[in-house]
Amino acid sequence: MKKHIWKIISLVFLLVSCTLAYLLWQKTAKSRAQNTLSLSEIDPSDYEYKKKQNPNFAADNNDYFFQNPTTIQFLNDEYNFDTIAVNKIISQEIKYINTGGNPYFITDIKVSCGCTVPSYDNRPIAAGDTGIVKIEYNSAKKSGFNMNKLSLFGNTEPKERSVYFKIFVKSNLH
Repeated sequence: MKKHIWKIISLVFLLVSCTLAYLLWQKTAKSRAQNTLSLSEIDPSDYEYKKKQNPNFAADNNDYFFQNPTTIQFLNDEYNFDTIAVNKIISQEIKYINTGGNPYFITDIKVSCGCTVPSYDNRPIAAGDTGIVKIEYNSAKKSGFNMNKLSLFGNTEPKERSVYFKIFVKSNLH
């Protein structure tokens, strides 16, 4: 009987191991079927790691992020920066949320006027996280009502997402 106990224990251990391996395989297969990948799943030792995170790769190079687009939404569709004096520089933060299931990254930012200088962190924004673009608006050589456009380009469909901000520049502000 003692001889058979080891055989039974070995068989039970083998069955438990196979069951756990199957459950783990199913979990990873499910996330691959949804075409999602969290930032924690990117392995830095992976040869393709740099391609997966490099925002300078073009869509036609089959970059990982372009194959897995996401969606973003600005917290506001339009920002009103109120009234400022001529020759002043103001800084504002424009926030957006990654509402999709994949990481979002910015490949380019365009503004409608040279009076606005954007800056941002070029790391991917995980699904559900908030990203920030800081802008500096210089009112030199401006007067009256101004409306500018900030466009983000990245792994979304369509590639461009835009938000507007308006500001009134007054020459004699008391």
